[in-house]
Amino acid sequence: MKDLTNDFSVVDGRDSYWARQSRLFKLQKVRAEERERIEEKAEAGISAMMATAVVATELQIKAFESTLDQYETATVEALIANQEALDAVRERLDSILMRAHVLEDGRRVFKNEDGTQVFDQFGEEVGPEVIAPEDIDDAAPRWEEFKAQEEIRESLEAERSQLIEFQERLDEARDDIADGQISADKLNELEAQLEELAPPTVATQMPGWEAPTSTVATTSVPQQAIGVWKPPVASGG
Repeated sequence: MKDLTNDFSVVDGRDSYWARQSRLFKLQKVRAEERERIEEKAEAGISAMMATAVVATELQIKAFESTLDQYETATVEALIANQEALDAVRERLDSILMRAHVLEDGRRVFKNEDGTQVFDQFGEEVGPEVIAPEDIDDAAPRWEEFKAQEEIRESLEAERSQLIEFQERLDEARDDIADGQISADKLNELEAQLEELAPPTVATQMPGWEAPTSTVATTSVPQQAIGVWKPPVASGG
């Protein structure tokens, strides 16, 4: 920017009124021109980006909407199955707690399989000064049985949270395509994100899911198998 500070006349050692006004005008003009250049460059950059962004075709958007529908159906079915499994494990836990040894303070306690330790229902070890393992009936449920069911419950509750979060992401994706002006690149990005975020109990229900060559046994959710889901490729047009 040009230095305008000395580009004015001085009268009796002081700037004249008109010199000061002229300097102010020139400064304002230079600043306005600079702002205009900056705005033009910004607009040019935005225009260039818009020119390179290819809007997704109606066929591509409809294909993606169909994928969303399949995801939503699979998610609802997974949530129903999850709730049924949760109800079942909670019933098993209630039964175990009803048959467990009860301390004076109300805690349920369990001795382990080898009869050397005692744990309460919260997973805290209980010392022999409170109760010795031999003081608990051998017919009472053991710690390992209770712990296994607790782990299943925790796993199912974590899965439920994941399913609900995924359901919310599906709603967001549907909002993203609502106006039909999404770019093809953004559509592909959304599809990849959903593929990555889909919980296993959803992905296994999707068309194109590939069964694994070997399954991984799990105690928490036996129906789950680890596999790879590949979404159908939407054709352009």
